[in-house]
Amino acid sequence: MTDHYYRRGDRTYTIRLDRRGSKFTADVEGTQLAGRWQELRPGYFEVELPDRSFRCFVAAEDESRYLFHEGAVYSLNSYDPREEARARRRDAAGAGGGGSGSADHLCPLAGKVLKLIASEGDAVEAGTPLLIVEAMKMEHTIKAQADGTLIKFNFQPGESVEAGVSLLDFQLDPAPEAEGQEGA
Repeated sequence: MTDHYYRRGDRTYTIRLDRRGSKFTADVEGTQLAGRWQELRPGYFEVELPDRSFRCFVAAEDESRYLFHEGAVYSLNSYDPREEARARRRDAAGAGGGGSGSADHLCPLAGKVLKLIASEGDAVEAGTPLLIVEAMKMEHTIKAQADGTLIKFNFQPGESVEAGVSLLDFQLDPAPEAEGQEGA
């Protein structure tokens, strides 16, 4: 079994994966999955679970893997999330803390920005399409990873982008406060 981690917004999920031929078992945050997978062509997979099947695309860039599924991009990394937490604490301490934070919207592969879907200043919900990037002769819709505000795009349609660059500036919505909780 190998441990993998994926990040969505500011949350990191742990995946314990065991592959044996075309069969796999996985533990995703305590949820057990078992199924079959088949590589249809390099990087393009069909996954069969007991209750559904789907196709997805996986691309590699250095030590990272990017999973494209139903319009969302998931960054899959084999890293120690404890080290990332330590780095975030150092960054927050250096910046004086506070604020609601930002979400990474990194380009999964080198390509070209095709279209901006949302507008700068838009308040969006998690999953809202923001822009389309063409990479490896496929169009990839980049969606909001969390609720928040699109501050600005860092690239315009037609511009080339490298893997791992920030496509946009995004401000997360503040976490809901525990208001009205006292004395019910």
